Amino acid sequence: MPRSNKSDGWLAARLAGVLLSCWACSRAAPDSNQPTVEQRREQVQQSVWTGSFHLLWGDPAPTRPGSPQVRYQLVTDRGEVLSLLVSDSALAELGGPRGLNGKRVTVTGDQEREGTVSVKSILLARQDP
Repeated sequence: MPRSNKSDGWLAARLAGVLLSCWACSRAAPDSNQPTVEQRREQVQQSVWTGSFHLLWGDPAPTRPGSPQVRYQLVTDRGEVLSLLVSDSALAELGGPRGLNGKRVTVTGDQEREGTVSVKSILLARQDP
């Protein structure tokens, strides 16, 4: 029995509506197995380094009076030298910068630019026997 153009049009419209609904649902509902944009950004930016913590003092030039500058660095196990941007409170929990000087630590943070890390956490590293 031949189909009418009216029923073909209705079927095509219905099929188009179903396909459009499926497409809209797939765009609106994120895949629960995929990380969110924030999680991906966190994974990309946050890293972990282990090495020795160093406290560096820099005196101002004699022609420019001022107070000494203090910097913190990590020399990683791979030989990288990283400048650390770390809060005084995070260092105080581990005995302060002088107490950490030369000790092995693990740093978690965001690499701000090449060679500089904004520290999120710092812990004494486990000593290998």
